Amino acid sequence: MAFLAIIHRIRPGLVNMDDLRNASNLKRLETAFRVAESELGIARLLDPEDVDVPHPDEKSIMTYVAQFLHLYPETYASADLEETDLSVPQASDLEILSLWLDKAESILFSQQKFSKDYKTQYHEFHILKIEMKNYRDIYERLRSKANSSVHDVDLRAAWPSILQRWAKVEKALEDWQLYLDTSVCGNLGQLIKWLIDAEKRLTLPLLPQSQTSNMLQVVNKTIEEHQEFFKPLDSHKKFLQRFHLDSEFSNILPEHTEDIQNRLDRVAVQSHQRHMKLLLEHARYVLLEHLSNVEENLKKWNQKYGLEPEVQNILQEHKIFVEQNKIFEEYDRRYANMKTNIETCQQVGALDAKEMDKVEKFLCDVDGLWKKMMVELHSVGNTANQVLKHW
Repeated sequence: MAFLAIIHRIRPGLVNMDDLRNASNLKRLETAFRVAESELGIARLLDPEDVDVPHPDEKSIMTYVAQFLHLYPETYASADLEETDLSVPQASDLEILSLWLDKAESILFSQQKFSKDYKTQYHEFHILKIEMKNYRDIYERLRSKANSSVHDVDLRAAWPSILQRWAKVEKALEDWQLYLDTSVCGNLGQLIKWLIDAEKRLTLPLLPQSQTSNMLQVVNKTIEEHQEFFKPLDSHKKFLQRFHLDSEFSNILPEHTEDIQNRLDRVAVQSHQRHMKLLLEHARYVLLEHLSNVEENLKKWNQKYGLEPEVQNILQEHKIFVEQNKIFEEYDRRYANMKTNIETCQQVGALDAKEMDKVEKFLCDVDGLWKKMMVELHSVGNTANQVLKHW
């Protein structure tokens, strides 16, 4: 009953302790391992037959139980562990992750994997995907230690292999998901195909790495393409909400459709964030365009004055440029527009801390540059007037 007691403490009601009290050891162990794997993301590192023997392997049991400690530490922090008849094991993160990678590799790189039917495959994939999500915390903890100055000889020796194995398992899991996704036919299959393309698109750089002189046009085109591609998003969401009424999808597992729904929801959030970031880039290049326009004219006017008609021409051009184009008001409008876009990006979580620092630095630099340009703009008009006055 020890394994069942741990599960019950983590999530009361997940197993019926009273019903299982009189069951055989094998049945209780099978129930515990199955529920822990499917509901709690605990990798099934043991089989009932491994434990229901006079002298089970203590290290294997300790490593298995250690998963509960590592994945649900808050339970152990307040638990009276005497009730479970199992002491808190001392298995390390490295041992636990290595054992899970062994299990994942045995499933993912098995020759028989694709010979199984869709439902069996998806069930195994789904459990493995949940487990990998849970084990990512352990992986990140180990990576942080491996990259720090902490002196851990065992970890430093094992880390290159762990890093490589984790990457291979992650890639194999992605490939398996793609295989299972593309096995779905009909309208849902078309939706999944669009979803896969959408997920790929959202991982691409926001804009081309190489900057060109017509970046504003590039941004405008990118915004149009983004809006066009994600136009079907709402209709896909509505379709998925009513799909269960269609007999065409009765053979699709609920876990699969739930995963598709979650991914579609995630794409909806990320595509909106990306759209806001593109609008922010548009506001940035609109502001830069204004500064570039002012800078070009200042270069043209900041030359040695020639004849009186030339000075009069400069003064006239300056007046038309500043007054008719409302240069100062236009800068204020574009600057305010960019600040509004920044606030919107913050509200939808489109900018991380590093990106926010970069944007704030840009605004600060631009504002400093504009103040210098304002002085020069006023100076051009005043100087030309003084020259004509004393001609």
